[in-house]
Amino acid sequence: MSFELTNMQYDSDRKLSPIGKIRKTVVDDTAGGRKFVYGATPYNLDFSLYIMTKYQEDAVKLLEQIIPFFNPDYTRTVRLIPGLEPLDIPLVLNGVSMDEVYEGNFDERRSIVYTLNFTMKAYYFGPEKESGIIKFIDIRYATEATSNTTPEEFYTLQPGMTANNEPTTDQELSVDYSLIDYDDNWDYADGIANTAPSS
Repeated sequence: MSFELTNMQYDSDRKLSPIGKIRKTVVDDTAGGRKFVYGATPYNLDFSLYIMTKYQEDAVKLLEQIIPFFNPDYTRTVRLIPGLEPLDIPLVLNGVSMDEVYEGNFDERRSIVYTLNFTMKAYYFGPEKESGIIKFIDIRYATEATSNTTPEEFYTLQPGMTANNEPTTDQELSVDYSLIDYDDNWDYADGIANTAPSS
């Protein structure tokens, strides 16, 4: 038995947004950020599996152990990149063909070759990147649409955690947001004020 990759073709039907981010489940504590990759590029990979035997019975016995799993596809859940959610990858059996070489001299070996054609619905990912964790949001509201307008209301949102490591929604009771790590026990603390936040 042997196999070869015969074709690679872009699959536009499975196209995802090229700027969509897929976050990893592991947080990088050393840099304080989160790693991610952009949306995968879908490709159809065509494979051919060759089964060569001397007797028809041997070839059929091998086929009986392969074909029942494909109906017409066999799907496996695989983790393509550590830290990313597993993906379902279908492997489709497109067809089976047989070639029997039986004509020739008596000293030539008879051969039976079965060819199984498969298509794998694969994905290719780009390089891993890293982004910082947003810990503080500052939104300023103004009724005038002109530039340099003084904001009239300020809205802030940050993680909230007391000095006893308890989650809180009160910014006054919370420690400084820069001291709160992603894995800490925190809650969302928001506030509305008429003056700019001191941060």
